[in-house]
Amino acid sequence: MRAVCEGLGWDLGAIWGVDRDGERLRCVELWHTPSLRAEEFVEVSREITFSPGVGLPGRVWSGGRPAWIADVGPDPNFPRAPAAVAGGLHGAFGFPIRLGSEILGVIEFFSREMREPDDDLLEMMASIGGQVGQFIERRWAEEALRESEGRFARFMQHLPGLAWIKDAEGRYVYANEAAERAFRAPRSDLYGRTDEEVFPPETAAQFRGHDRRALGSGEGVQVVETLEHEDGVLHHSLVSKFSMPGPAGEAALVGGIAIDVTERLRAEEALRRSEERLRLIVESATDYAIFTLDPDGRVASWNSGARNLLGYEEREIVGKDGSLLFIPEDIERGVPEQEIRKALDQGRAENERWHVRKDGTRFWASGLLMPMRDGGEVVGLLKIMRDTTEQKRTEQELAVSRERLDLVVNSSEVGLWYCDLPFDRLIWNAKCKEHFGLPPDAEVTIDTFYERLHPDDREPTRRAIGRSIEGRSEYDAEFRTVDPQGRVRWVRAIGQPFYDVEGTPLRFDGITVDVTGRIRQEEALREADRRKDEFLATLAHELRNPLAPIRTALHLMARPDGSGGGHEPERAMAERQVVHLARLIDDLMDVARISKGKLDLHTEVVDLHTVVRQAVETARTHIDDRRHRLTVSIPEGPILLEADPTRLEQVFWNLLNNAAKYTEPGGQIDLTAETVDGQVVVRVRDTGIGIDPEMLPRLFQMFVQVGEHRQHAQGGLGIGLGLVRTLVELHGGTIEAHSEGPGTGSEFVVRLPMLLATSPVPTRPGGDRRRDTEADVPRRRILIVDDNADAANVLAKLLGRLHGQDVRVAHDGPAGLEAAEAFRPEVALLDIGLPGMSGHEVARTLRGQPGGEQMTLIALTGWGQEADRQRSKEAGFDLHLVKPVDPDDLIELLRTIAPRTTPTDG
Repeated sequence: MRAVCEGLGWDLGAIWGVDRDGERLRCVELWHTPSLRAEEFVEVSREITFSPGVGLPGRVWSGGRPAWIADVGPDPNFPRAPAAVAGGLHGAFGFPIRLGSEILGVIEFFSREMREPDDDLLEMMASIGGQVGQFIERRWAEEALRESEGRFARFMQHLPGLAWIKDAEGRYVYANEAAERAFRAPRSDLYGRTDEEVFPPETAAQFRGHDRRALGSGEGVQVVETLEHEDGVLHHSLVSKFSMPGPAGEAALVGGIAIDVTERLRAEEALRRSEERLRLIVESATDYAIFTLDPDGRVASWNSGARNLLGYEEREIVGKDGSLLFIPEDIERGVPEQEIRKALDQGRAENERWHVRKDGTRFWASGLLMPMRDGGEVVGLLKIMRDTTEQKRTEQELAVSRERLDLVVNSSEVGLWYCDLPFDRLIWNAKCKEHFGLPPDAEVTIDTFYERLHPDDREPTRRAIGRSIEGRSEYDAEFRTVDPQGRVRWVRAIGQPFYDVEGTPLRFDGITVDVTGRIRQEEALREADRRKDEFLATLAHELRNPLAPIRTALHLMARPDGSGGGHEPERAMAERQVVHLARLIDDLMDVARISKGKLDLHTEVVDLHTVVRQAVETARTHIDDRRHRLTVSIPEGPILLEADPTRLEQVFWNLLNNAAKYTEPGGQIDLTAETVDGQVVVRVRDTGIGIDPEMLPRLFQMFVQVGEHRQHAQGGLGIGLGLVRTLVELHGGTIEAHSEGPGTGSEFVVRLPMLLATSPVPTRPGGDRRRDTEADVPRRRILIVDDNADAANVLAKLLGRLHGQDVRVAHDGPAGLEAAEAFRPEVALLDIGLPGMSGHEVARTLRGQPGGEQMTLIALTGWGQEADRQRSKEAGFDLHLVKPVDPDDLIELLRTIAPRTTPTDG
């Protein structure tokens, strides 16, 4: 379908097949170009069916000829028109799939363009419809052949024995897996070879003789053959051999099916020996009713146990029909005769049923009826009975109790388990078996229980059960079960052991509950929380590290001896951006608070002109790099807002940056503002790629990115617009996005409340807060250890050249320890993420060295979560500073810290 669509230039194609009832058409295959956004049309097509004459497929089906629709939108007989128009589909045509005069289905094609009928195309596709019909007929025939061969293979593989086929010359042409194992030859070696080439001469002669008899007999033969199997034991098999005719009716092949009867023969022999032993038992047994019947079912012998149980003396019962001992209802149903037939056919007949005594009272008995043979001839039957009336009553009462309990438990999704000790056969209700992936009628043993446990949970569960039984304590464990398909389920088992008066454990009973949902929810929550923390911490760390040397270098530029005087405008602008980035990084660590609307603002009275100007300045590089034209139109005069200027700048910078990213190079971006009813309305428009309408409701959600436009993205975490909405709403405003769809550009509209024009515009605190009292900073020996050479060296330059400190630098842990031993620093500034040896390890080592307790240790790192601060404290740090650190704050810190003192005893 794809090849036809692409070859003919159509955007979507579908094949419709006739239902089995022959009354409806149903879509069986559909393809469309990846760029086509017609999900609704695709979904409708897959669900709808057509009767003759309805829709394009129905028209083609009923008319038996191609049909063309220039535009499906206004077509009155096109039920899918709304979905087609929504997906941008217009032109369509369809043609029948034929096999002779029979129509097997319909193929239809759609285009995003309106197309007038093409007679040549219709004629060509009508011809193709016949070819497709022939192809479908061949495929049906091939599938039928494969299905037939598959059925034969499955049937042969599941036979309860060996199966094979030979040609008339005795060469094997087929053997199932059971035959392959028994013959001890792979099928690749077996095929094409005769019995003489595979088996010993005596065995081959036996098989070949029976083959000839089967080929010569139209009805086949049944024989017993012997063969030594791979276990080294001589096996006896009941074999049916039969001829298989060729095309002309001749006997071309001979087939064979063998059932191993070795065990049955052994059982018969064991039965004969058992009958001999039984004669001895009958003579002495008094607690069991043991008597014999002749081949006609009359009582032939009667022991004392039978007299005690049934009340008849031997002289009274011998010669009477054995059915006399059955209740009338069973006699009427022919149960006595059925029991005899079963014993004769199967070698034994076990039963539990009601019987009647001489005095007419009934009792429940378990019995065994077996044939007695003499040289293979049945000479009578042996019957053994035992009164189990009390046991039956107890079991019935217990069954009723368990049924009632199961009814309650099954309705509450709780499984029940009962285990006699020591463990052997286990009793589980259907729900408990379901928890272990077992069918309701499955037999369960302790081995079944452990086999269904996850391998990692078997030993812990075994130990937990042992502790419960040995310690006389409750059992409460959670483990995983695995069914044969590999599906894993979490189960909680609660139970306890029960003991007799002497303290011997008798039972271990309890319940199971499926806790898979709870476990998976807990795991998902833990994983989501871990990933969030890891993402935020790593992001903050990676962004803070490069900011540290930048900020320090900028500080140097501002000093007279740092040659910063000629670059003050650039330095001021760069430092402002560093401060801005540092605040944004801090906000990343509080994404959870952002989502809850708890982000703090530092508000003041600001003019919109200033905010927009700074936002444009920040976004200018990106806009210019992509050669966009930017126009800004804001009414003259102050537009006063009570706002956080950095956050508000962030709002408009994000919108301008997005417009630049999602507009092809050379586009147009417009930022306009107007005042309406006490609000300022700021619009950011672009001529970019636009937004799919389906994405508009989710556009401002945190971590959402527009999937269709990722090829245009230039990085980003998907938090920009989510944060923008949060910031706008915190300012009491609103934001909305508009786009007519892909390729039509976008517009974002921000509405913010204004202050009265008479509100004063305060001047931001000015002046240089840098101190010119470097002489007041006590001169100290300072060790800096940081694997970021730029950060370490520029900080050393700041402290040494400008503030007169005695500074040494190392770039890894071992080098830092070596420098500390030689230099004996009073203060050590240590990075945490050092190669080979972490800052925490360096701190612990320094604290353990002579004089280490008096040293002031300061962690200077990009890791800034509360857990990071706690780890630093535990490692021995006095202070934990997060990069980038304001140089003035660091100098002030060095000015004010007092030397550490070692605590004295007492």
